[in-house]
Amino acid sequence: MAAQASPLTHFTQGRVVIFKSVASGGSLQVIDEKKNVNGKGTDSAAARWVVYVIDAKDPNKPLCRFENVANPGHFLRISADKKTDSCGHKAGEYTELFVVPHANGNVSLQSRVWGDGRYGTSDWNVGVMPNGDVKDPTQTGKGEHGQFKPIFRASLSMKTGRIVQLRCHARPSHTLRIAPENKDKDVEQDGGAGEWAQWKLTVTNDNFWQPTIQLENIKVTGHYLRITDGKVLNGAGHSKGEFTFFHVIDHPDGSFSLRSEAWARKEEASYHVGFAENGQKKDPTQLKAHEPHAKFDLLILS
Repeated sequence: MAAQASPLTHFTQGRVVIFKSVASGGSLQVIDEKKNVNGKGTDSAAARWVVYVIDAKDPNKPLCRFENVANPGHFLRISADKKTDSCGHKAGEYTELFVVPHANGNVSLQSRVWGDGRYGTSDWNVGVMPNGDVKDPTQTGKGEHGQFKPIFRASLSMKTGRIVQLRCHARPSHTLRIAPENKDKDVEQDGGAGEWAQWKLTVTNDNFWQPTIQLENIKVTGHYLRITDGKVLNGAGHSKGEFTFFHVIDHPDGSFSLRSEAWARKEEASYHVGFAENGQKKDPTQLKAHEPHAKFDLLILS
């Protein structure tokens, strides 16, 4: 049996997370104009939080801030008066929370300020009661009341204009790129951090369950990822080409797959972008969305 992925995998800059309370079963959300929070949410914008990574030197305990999607500029915090709310601002030290993983895949959100020695060495955490009310953080440890299941849907982090990279599960040490100097704009899972492996996102349909996107290469402006009319994967598409549109298929582990919109429409076929372990592209007509060869993690650069 494969080892369970770390719950910290997707706590990267710009990703959107939903914190599902273990105690209440609801999601941590902003509930009123005073920016109070509770654990009775669903998956609405008020229950979504943008990740800001402050310090990741300790990969087992990254220090982050969380900005509410429905209330831009408002950050989750354990405040100076020892309350949990979303009244924090981006530079506020009380918004700095360690993400502490548990072996069961859950995380706790522990205040840095209240435990760093300046004001004490308390282990205070964001907490929720079984009825969904927020719990006094001074009485919240890392038990059930102080644990959340982090839910990542890659599509929630996709916005027009963002520069991203795609890391295939079959070859996670590399990123999707256009092969340098290749006249046919062939693609491979052999990139690093350079512009050949960077892509500009355009969201063309923001349907909540299955948005549609295009990916334009940064190095070769005007060239888009596509599955051609000959059912071949390459990076030679143009902005109005129907084969450059992809449905985003979210997976429970926070990864996603790209399914050709044109082929789904034309033949009701499920053709996917995918790569082998050696970085070479696979036949899109032979891939299933749940296979590691067709699953990607999203890296947001800007």
